[in-house]
Amino acid sequence: MGRWTTAAISVLIVGTVLLASCGTSRPRASHSSTSLAPTTTAAPTTTTIPYTGPKITSISGVSCANAMHCWAGASLGASGDEGAILASTDGGATWNVQELIPGVDGIGPINCSSETHCMAAGGRLVSQEPPLLLSTTNGGASWSMQAMSSGVFSLDAMSCLNDSDCWLVAEKPQGFDLVMATTNWGESWTVQDQSSIEVSMSVRFGISCSSTSDCVVVGSGALTTINGGSTWQKHTFPGTSPGELNVLSCPSISLCVAEEDVTSGVPANESTVIATSDDGGSTWEDVETVGGDVGVLGNLSCPTVENCVSVGSGYTLTSGSPYSGEYAFWGAVETTADGGSTWNRIEEPQASNLFGVSCVTGTTDCVAVGYSAPANAAVGGPSSTGVILKTVDDGSTWTEEPLP
Repeated sequence: MGRWTTAAISVLIVGTVLLASCGTSRPRASHSSTSLAPTTTAAPTTTTIPYTGPKITSISGVSCANAMHCWAGASLGASGDEGAILASTDGGATWNVQELIPGVDGIGPINCSSETHCMAAGGRLVSQEPPLLLSTTNGGASWSMQAMSSGVFSLDAMSCLNDSDCWLVAEKPQGFDLVMATTNWGESWTVQDQSSIEVSMSVRFGISCSSTSDCVVVGSGALTTINGGSTWQKHTFPGTSPGELNVLSCPSISLCVAEEDVTSGVPANESTVIATSDDGGSTWEDVETVGGDVGVLGNLSCPTVENCVSVGSGYTLTSGSPYSGEYAFWGAVETTADGGSTWNRIEEPQASNLFGVSCVTGTTDCVAVGYSAPANAAVGGPSSTGVILKTVDDGSTWTEEPLP
């Protein structure tokens, strides 16, 4: 169904949803299965302000742990073969380069549970090496790196509920899922589920956990658990539901919102299907097909059960025909205030594409990231520049924030 878009190749994995942690009466379940321990390698070197290194060409993912502390993953330089972790301690208004990570061509997804704990994936698509798992327990003063095993193609999604419990969905080379969990912030991992659902090329898995017991995974179908991953149940998408969902946010145990992108070499043929579930991911209903001049929506964040913000890219045909002409791209934002039933479009010309968005749980504050470039320019190329946008009104208006 999918294709390798320029953004997908350059960034590998785009965006992470900031997950709302909601209380539940279900007992906390222990994670059980075969132990999996990635190899820990030397930590990268912390940099200081002001940043004078290579140009920030693209920003692929963002996570705000609270109203003040946010982290983002960026690509540097004309070749985009060096990764960086950006950090903000004032809610996304100002940023500094916290880590430089050579050999990583994209950082994302990224998920931060508190002002001290943050976790991110480092993609190495160009070198064809397994991805890295990056983590900090001291607010980014130092970061550790874990190299995944050769059986992992990419780290597609993660969900960290607190400073101990996290879940990862990794993709095997064959496109099947591998669900891993930790209860000690990555010191050890267990494989909870593998080869239950799959994704086609350029489509990603998604995961969202609303409690330490309740998690949902989406791909070509859905997986749900109500016991912390001790057992998973597989669900299909019947009727007219999308064949593959990839962007996911569950702001409560019952409500989940997800999206499926239909990609194409022709922007006018692209669209996104938005689907919702009101029973914790067991059944899904299509609520809207976003098309027209919006092509792809690649990331989603729901800070409350009513409000969600989704970001991606829109396009304007500047010359020629839809199949052979030139396009100008702009950042696309879709918002909902009724739990995903209806959506409102906002165009953001300050960006060419928005790859990630993170909204602070229970607030109207969100940060979105991506890049800006001239028409038909390559993502991460010499003319591409990273973009950080901030909203304090649930995505209705946005302000561009300065790069480090």
